Amino acid sequence: MVNLKEQTTGFLILSSVLSILSLRTKAIKKFNHLVNPSIFKDTVGRSFKKYKCNDFLSTNSVYQIVGLYIDNKVFALRNELQPTDYFGTNEDIAVFSLSECSDKNIISGLKNVEMHDNVIAKNITSIRIINENKKIYMHSHLEYDIDLTRAIIFTLASGEEICFEKDSWIFSEEIVINRGHNLINEITSPDVFYKRIAEEPNMKGELTRSEIILT
Repeated sequence: MVNLKEQTTGFLILSSVLSILSLRTKAIKKFNHLVNPSIFKDTVGRSFKKYKCNDFLSTNSVYQIVGLYIDNKVFALRNELQPTDYFGTNEDIAVFSLSECSDKNIISGLKNVEMHDNVIAKNITSIRIINENKKIYMHSHLEYDIDLTRAIIFTLASGEEICFEKDSWIFSEEIVINRGHNLINEITSPDVFYKRIAEEPNMKGELTRSEIILT
């Protein structure tokens, strides 16, 4: 006869096994939030006339949208919240995207805030797209496989660079703007991702970066 203690032990072991099997068979969630480099077709060598955004306040970041005016084209660079699966629940996660549009679409996401022109008027010599792949593991099981564009750097004929970077906090709709030289060194370090992952129990992560350079 099996006593109650043995039944309880057996049940706990079975539950643990089933839990592990469930983790192993759970589908990996894949997300592709990469900027398609083909959108910049024929823009290298053209004039970067200006970019339009709300004014900087306490930091060198702007809210939700930047208008890029290149030759006779207008692009909307956005970092906007979209409903996304987040460990079994729907959360609003900021997604970085780029699309061609018209000037009338470059509107501030903030009420009663005007967008201001930042004149550049210099030709583009190269465009550097910095992409990331993030893998997030729970209990050693791969839960998320995420591709996203971290930043876009324009190099001008003067040698100056302009960088537009997605804020590293996943719920932030800010776009960080830097102007200067060697701006690849100003992009948020992968260490920020690893520190945040380390704060979560049973979670591990991997981050790799790659670049596409258009000349």
